[in-house]
Amino acid sequence: TVRLAAPESIAAQIGIAVPELMILPLAETSKGTLAASAASKLLKEQIKPCSAIVLGPGIDEDKETEKAIREILAEATLPMVVDA
Repeated sequence: TVRLAAPESIAAQIGIAVPELMILPLAETSKGTLAASAASKLLKEQIKPCSAIVLGPGIDEDKETEKAIREILAEATLPMVVDA
């Protein structure tokens, strides 16, 4: 199963467009980017069954989002592809 984490405001639309994905709606900022708390949810609740992480594309420049991404990069032990 491919898991896709996205801000809450767009998660449902992605799930409708690509129903074979397991969509993980995440907390978001007022700008619609990932909130800092989003990383903790992913790392604590969703990472165990995964074999790799892909970050991006489309990650916006926001201080909270940057904090979330930095936490994932620092804490996750899985192989990663980062699209900056």
